[in-house]
Amino acid sequence: MTSLLIHVMVRCRHLLHDTGKKDSDAYFYNGLVMTGTFTCSRILTLPYYLYIVYTLSLTEAFQKATLGKWMIYTSTVILDSLNIMWFYKMISGAIKVWNSHKKATKSVKRSKIIKQG
Repeated sequence: MTSLLIHVMVRCRHLLHDTGKKDSDAYFYNGLVMTGTFTCSRILTLPYYLYIVYTLSLTEAFQKATLGKWMIYTSTVILDSLNIMWFYKMISGAIKVWNSHKKATKSVKRSKIIKQG
């Protein structure tokens, strides 16, 4: 259920991008909230999910279901790898945007000080 929260942020980001507000503060903060939401809903829940899969793998019924066992293991590895890859890309992008936003904010403040002085 919590993984659906990320879709709201992605849709909002597309809307901001399509309306030409890519340089706005709303776009910047949307990216940060989107990264935080993704982290909370997809990355921080990974250990619990892996614990559930591990607990399930210890049951007798799971041991008998050969095809089901390999489907769960394979899908877990593939989907978790994709989540980790997207997390890495989002964090890298967030750091890059954060640093450029800080530089832009400093230059705007400097120009305001120069104009006032």
